[in-house]
Amino acid sequence: MTTEMNPSSSLEEVSLLLNSMKSFIESSEHADWTVFNQSKKSFLELFKQVPNSPDKQKIWKQFVEISDSARAIRKLQEEEGQFAADMIAKALDAIEVEISNPMSIAFTHPLFDKVTSFKDVKSELISALSAFKYLNSKADQIQSLRDELTRTGMRLSVKGRLFDKLSLIGDKVFPVKKELGLKVIDLFNAGLEDFCQFASKQSDGSEILFQIRVIQSFLREMNLKKASYDQIKNTLDPLWKKAVILKDKKNLEQQEALAKSEALKKTFEESFATIKELAALNKDEEALKIYDSLLLKLKDKQILKPDYRSLRGELEDVSQPLFDRIKMQNELKNAKVKEQASILDEKKQSLLTVLTDSLAIDEKKNALDELVSLNLNLDEFYRFNYTYYVALTAQAKTSKETYPL
Repeated sequence: MTTEMNPSSSLEEVSLLLNSMKSFIESSEHADWTVFNQSKKSFLELFKQVPNSPDKQKIWKQFVEISDSARAIRKLQEEEGQFAADMIAKALDAIEVEISNPMSIAFTHPLFDKVTSFKDVKSELISALSAFKYLNSKADQIQSLRDELTRTGMRLSVKGRLFDKLSLIGDKVFPVKKELGLKVIDLFNAGLEDFCQFASKQSDGSEILFQIRVIQSFLREMNLKKASYDQIKNTLDPLWKKAVILKDKKNLEQQEALAKSEALKKTFEESFATIKELAALNKDEEALKIYDSLLLKLKDKQILKPDYRSLRGELEDVSQPLFDRIKMQNELKNAKVKEQASILDEKKQSLLTVLTDSLAIDEKKNALDELVSLNLNLDEFYRFNYTYYVALTAQAKTSKETYPL
C-alpha cells in the first residue's frame, strides 16, 4: 500500500516545485534567485525518485522549458547588470571629478533682504549654505547610486568594487557636509539671536509676523533635524505670540481711530453746511471762526490720512466763495487806501510848495502847521521843519530882515 502511494506522492511534490519555479519565472521580480535555485535543487532530487511514466516525461519537458527561460532571463540580467555597472561607474567617476573641483551654487533667499537682523552673518551664511547645498546635492546623488546598485542584479565582484568606490567618495562628501551643516546652524542661530533682540523692541506686530514667516521658509532650506528645528521653533513661538498680541492691539486702535474719524467726518459735514449758510448771509466773521476751528481739528491728527485729504479739499471748496468775497473787499479797501494816500501826497506836495516858494511868512507858517496836522511820520516831521527853517533863513538874508523862528 505504501509502495503504491510513494510515486504519486513524489510526483505531486515535484509538480508543486515546478509550479513554484514557473511562478517565479512568470513574475516580474527576478532580483533574488535564491528561492528559485532552492526549488530547482529540490526538484532534481525528488525527480530521481519518481518512477518513469508519461506524466514524469511531461513534467521533465516543462522543467527544461522553465530552465531555458531562467537561463535567458539570467543572461539578460547579466547584460543589464553589466550596463548598469558601467553607467554607475561613470557616474561615480563624474562625482569624483566634481568634488575634486567643487562648484558654488548661487543661493538667494528673501531672508537676506527682508530680515535685516541677519545682516552681520549674511555673507558668511550665504557662502556656507551654498557649499552645503552643493555637497547635499552630491550626497543625494551618491545615495541614489547606492540604492540603484543595491537593487540592480550584477556579479557580486563587480558590485563589491562599486560599493567600495561609493564608500571612498562618500567619505569625501558626508563628513564635510555634516561640518558645513553645523556651521550653517551656528550662523543661523547668531542671526536669530539678533532677530530676537530686534523683535523685543519692535512694536509693529505685522512686521514681526512677516519676518518670522520668512525665517520659517528659510528653515526649510536647511534640512534640519527635528531636535534642532524644535529648538528654533521654541525660540520663535514666544515672539510669534507677542506679535499676534501687538497686531490685535494695533487693529483695535485702528478700529477706534476709524470710529473717531467717522464721527469727525460727520461733524465736518455739518460744519460745511453751516459755512455755506453763513457765507450766503454775508456773515463772514462767523464763517471764518468755524473755518479756523475745522483747521485745528484737522491738525489734531485724529482724522485718517485718506479722510484728511478729502476733508481738507472739501473745506477749501466750501470756503472758497467766502475767501473770494473777502479778497475782493480787501482789494477795494486797498484801492481806497491808495487813493487817499495819493490825495494826501498831493496835498503834502502842495503845502511843501507853499513852504518853499511863498514870500509871506504867515503862509509858510500856516503851511507848516497844516503839514504837521496830517499825521506825519517822524522823518517827514523833521524834514518839513527843516525845509521851513531853510526857506525862512534864505528869505531873511534876501530882505535883510529878521524874522522870529
